[in-house]
Amino acid sequence: MPKVFQKCPSGPGPKAKPPWRALKKVVEKICKDLLTLMDKIVNQIRGSSELGRKGLKQQFDEQVKGKCGPGTWKWLTHDDEIRRNQTNLLEAIEKYEQSCGPAPSGMIDWSLRPRPGEPGGENWKGDPNAPVDPECNKGIDLKPVPAPKSDKQEKSAPVTVSASQHTSQPVGVFVVAAALLAALATAAYVLLGGPPVPPPATAGMGGVMGPGGARNNVWGGADPYLL
Repeated sequence: MPKVFQKCPSGPGPKAKPPWRALKKVVEKICKDLLTLMDKIVNQIRGSSELGRKGLKQQFDEQVKGKCGPGTWKWLTHDDEIRRNQTNLLEAIEKYEQSCGPAPSGMIDWSLRPRPGEPGGENWKGDPNAPVDPECNKGIDLKPVPAPKSDKQEKSAPVTVSASQHTSQPVGVFVVAAALLAALATAAYVLLGGPPVPPPATAGMGGVMGPGGARNNVWGGADPYLL
């Protein structure tokens, strides 16, 4: 019989697995991983010589019963670690409730529990009158900070200006101006028929001493430094 006319297989082929089953397994794994993460954030215990993070239960207990009280460097750093752990726990709870359902009530309680020293939270159980252990403030960089200058000191501080900066530019301008005026006066006098006038001597900054000794200033008789 030609192959064209062969009979089709009587039984149906294998059924394809619906895609929602694979998606369900992915979601189940995500939910399981989130529960594991939340449990670690709350219940993980770390020894003194071990690496890794401490859980919130251990952090709260050590903060309340520790030797370093509120206001010390170690108290503040531990408080910051507790805040970060609670933030991470809240994020895990939100992801769990979006994909898996209601989160365990115990995890929610630890994420919202007031930190030690906060209103509604546990207080430090140490002696506030006892001397502070130096280890409690170890890590603070105590560098001397210079005292800020007062307004009176800033106003009374002299401003130094070199003599060359103060006089070089005005003296050059006045000498050139005096020379030009002298040349113009001599040329005018010769053109009018008079005898040549000897060049006048300069008198200080901006002044010209004429034959009579009177000071003919290029600024109209006024000292330029008094303007």
